[in-house]
Amino acid sequence: SSLALIAPRPLLVVNGEADPRNPIAGVEAALEAAKATWVAAASEEARGSADYSGGEWEAELVAAAGVGHEITPGMWGRIDAFFDAHFEP
Repeated sequence: SSLALIAPRPLLVVNGEADPRNPIAGVEAALEAAKATWVAAASEEARGSADYSGGEWEAELVAAAGVGHEITPGMWGRIDAFFDAHFEP
């Protein structure tokens, strides 16, 4: 899964539950496949840094009910909040 390549950084995935191009079951499977790699990478980074609290799975899936292959205003709101929480201006 290419999602594992972001490890151990925080990850937000937004997807419509009715998206025919990215079926939610496949998105959930990709997240689950990436989890072990992510936790291992976070633990490895934690060993090299006294102030890193790694080892925890920092991924969130926002699956919008009834939404197809689009990003809704609510999804944009969650994306904005994620960037605000994880990146400096």
